[in-house]
Amino acid sequence: MSTKARTISHPKTALWQGIKAEIPITIGVIPFGMIYGVLGLSAGLTPLQAQAMSSIVFAGSAQFLGAQLIGVGTPLPICGSPPSS
Repeated sequence: MSTKARTISHPKTALWQGIKAEIPITIGVIPFGMIYGVLGLSAGLTPLQAQAMSSIVFAGSAQFLGAQLIGVGTPLPICGSPPSS
């Protein structure tokens, strides 16, 4: 069984390697972040609220729906009443 020796690179070099590795996904993510930001602000969220929602909610579609529901004044939490007989 052979072990592969790990070399420890300089932290600055490792940082730039990580940045280069993330560029492809960043190109696709930035437009969605901008769209959500505009939607959140137009729904009445403050910049801090929109950023907090973006940090807490990890499903992109839920962010869009949540911002739209807040924008139309949906009560939080949404409670359904039982059907009347």
